[in-house]
Amino acid sequence: MTHPRAGRRHSPLFHLTVGVVGLLVVCIAVVEARQTPAFSATADLVTVGVSVRRGGRPVRDLGLEDFTLTDNDRPQALASISYERQPIDLTVVLDVSGSVTGPVLQQLRGAVADVRRSLQAQDRLRLMTFSTRVRQVVDFDAAPGAVDAAFASVVPGGGSAVLDALAVALASGGRPDRRQLIILFSDGRDSNSVSMPDPLLAVARATTPTVSVVLATPARVPSDRIYVEVAAETGGTVVSLLPTDNLGDSLRGALDQFRSSYVLTYVPIGVERAGVHRLDVRVNQPGLDVRARRGYVVK
Repeated sequence: MTHPRAGRRHSPLFHLTVGVVGLLVVCIAVVEARQTPAFSATADLVTVGVSVRRGGRPVRDLGLEDFTLTDNDRPQALASISYERQPIDLTVVLDVSGSVTGPVLQQLRGAVADVRRSLQAQDRLRLMTFSTRVRQVVDFDAAPGAVDAAFASVVPGGGSAVLDALAVALASGGRPDRRQLIILFSDGRDSNSVSMPDPLLAVARATTPTVSVVLATPARVPSDRIYVEVAAETGGTVVSLLPTDNLGDSLRGALDQFRSSYVLTYVPIGVERAGVHRLDVRVNQPGLDVRARRGYVVK
């Protein structure tokens, strides 16, 4: 959802207008403040979410003995496994740039309402919007009705800072004791970001959330590859909408796939604690689609 660049202004974090240095400082400061993996419950215990599907359907009957996990190529002994038990902090990030007309805005409102109905009592929702600026319009602990009020105040316009929106959502995640999912909706055509692909990938590796991207049109240009890479790095997905597809169904599908995942825990053995850790998670059964984070970073 692009628009000719006009005024090239950026407000990456909660209505603040900052430049290139400001955005990078915000992201780096948040990342460096986390001394353990963002998906770790303690300084020693690492938790990893794993989606396992066969033919598009979740596989629900696996045990610890069915999984193999390596950390920096060293096999690890898994300590525990759970399924669909942990509360979720969901951040929905919506493109509201110049091409969002009245009917499209109504579709976005309906899609968010659909995904809200899919949340469980312990789950929380945050809503962010972006055009040339990135705004958090509803926080996790907002009062009932805040989402509807937020949509009433949205005025579409401007360019599209997709990578900035992802960087801000990643670097301002929720509580570390909750699973975190970001669902971003856009046509993927970035016209205004100060963020670049490589630093964005670095933030994705060092922060908590899984990222799933819903693109309004099929990926058609090389720059769209960044969405595939961020999703793969964090264990998420990329979905391209067809003209007949329903946006609400796509948002719910991303949430359902994230929820219907296993959570594995282990204490790293035989690897240096600090630095970059490469993860490889496999299931000892054929014909399965297994998705998990590719790694984490410890400062």
